[in-house]
Amino acid sequence: MDAVTEDELFIRRMLEQYMRFNDDRALDRLVALFAPDAIYRVGGGEHVGHDGIREFLGRGGFRDGQPRWTDDDQLMVMPRSMHLMTNPIIEVDGDVATAESEFVVLVRDAQGHPKIALMGRYRDRLRRDAHAGWLFTERTGVSIAKTTDPPGHREPAPS
Repeated sequence: MDAVTEDELFIRRMLEQYMRFNDDRALDRLVALFAPDAIYRVGGGEHVGHDGIREFLGRGGFRDGQPRWTDDDQLMVMPRSMHLMTNPIIEVDGDVATAESEFVVLVRDAQGHPKIALMGRYRDRLRRDAHAGWLFTERTGVSIAKTTDPPGHREPAPS
């Protein structure tokens, strides 16, 4: 396997881990995927650096030290959501890379029926770190536009 293919596989695994850590609300594991100076843009907001990302996710119920399904007595614990990632396009150029992938977030309603809570694309910039491997330097999530949105419509800023 050549070095670019290994890098692409590492980045793809990282994209998949991001989705799983979201489902687990695992703050420490999620933040570890970002460079210390990273920019995280979601929901129309921008969160800068580990502190900004931690503060934003902490408001959403994410916590350090969340259990893993492999921990004692966790096997049958149901996840709160299911983040699915698909169609990653990963471009590696030396020690930097870009990735674009689609995502769907599924939840269950009060009757237990699945429903789509959100769908969109992540547009990522990454850099190689000597200790951590690849890290997000920018992660931007944009929702799928409504049919009534004009062409070129941008993600709205939070109100």
